[in-house]
Amino acid sequence: MSDFQFKATTLADLERSRRNSRLRLVHRQRSSSHLNSLKEGSLGPRIRMSMVNQPITIFSSPSATHISLGPQAEIGDVDFEMQPSLIHMVQASTFSGKPHEVANTYLQNFLEVCSTIAIKGVTTGAIRHRLLPFSLLGKAKQWFYSLPDDVDTWSKCAIAFLNKFIPMSKTSALWARISSFCQKAEETIPEAWERL
Repeated sequence: MSDFQFKATTLADLERSRRNSRLRLVHRQRSSSHLNSLKEGSLGPRIRMSMVNQPITIFSSPSATHISLGPQAEIGDVDFEMQPSLIHMVQASTFSGKPHEVANTYLQNFLEVCSTIAIKGVTTGAIRHRLLPFSLLGKAKQWFYSLPDDVDTWSKCAIAFLNKFIPMSKTSALWARISSFCQKAEETIPEAWERL
């Protein structure tokens, strides 16, 4: 090996070593600044301390702590339990949000079932809001889970449901059918409606 080759190899090794030590220094600075930010309060105290004392495998494995349950009904101080029979009654008529399903008919059936339920100290709106996710399937259930937390009353939930599953285009089409309605002589109204 010539003197020139030896110097080039040595220089390359020195450069690589310098870069590696620089990377370790930057990594140590980032790690210590991250721990300092955890200690200084960038996160809540309980979360901060639980993160510092946990092995990294805890953060890389799946967890059920962040799975959404959808908005929770505001029921006040009353704690009530849904009987399985109520849930089965509601699940007899489900809605999945498919195009062929009629949201108005589903909602009418759901409200009819809910009107048979009375729990002392609990409003009908809270009962409806609590039972709604049990009657939803597929896309409609995913929609419910994606609702923001401020949809905590039945009226807000019903408005959000109608806005999602009865879009303005459907409403406009229905208005167009109604405005173009005409009845021929000696024709009943249902017959005329069927003709549309």
